[in-house]
Amino acid sequence: MKMVNFAWNSRRVVLEPGLDDAPVPQETANRDDLAVTLDVSLTIGTRRARLIAWKDDDDAYVALAVGEVSGAQNVPVRAVEEELLLIEGSRSGLPAEILVAVPHVSAGPAIGGRGVVDCQVRVGGPIRDMLTMTEVASVLVDWCDTSAPAA
Repeated sequence: MKMVNFAWNSRRVVLEPGLDDAPVPQETANRDDLAVTLDVSLTIGTRRARLIAWKDDDDAYVALAVGEVSGAQNVPVRAVEEELLLIEGSRSGLPAEILVAVPHVSAGPAIGGRGVVDCQVRVGGPIRDMLTMTEVASVLVDWCDTSAPAA
């Protein structure tokens, strides 16, 4: 099993649900404009995966959990360009990983998408709700880009 290194550019978020938490919050289930629109198990190569899509008002969110994430600790969460979600999932070499699809922006998905993913995982939103649905215990989210050269 690969060791997970904590770094200055990532944060660990515990997602274990409390006694009152439900996989899909009741207020969400009662609204027509918010819903889980897809939740399917699939196989990517020889690995199990789960594809979850969520609609929130005018926005749509998609996450791909690759490997055994249920109950797992320190599972990396990575923003990837929407069109590359399944390709990146098939390339994953980690024991478990969750990929969140983000639209490509002029600066690239790493910059625009990473901020949205980090914020929603920490403070709540559809992305955090999708992660909770996977029953992952804790995740690691990068909050800044380390591939860009320092100024």
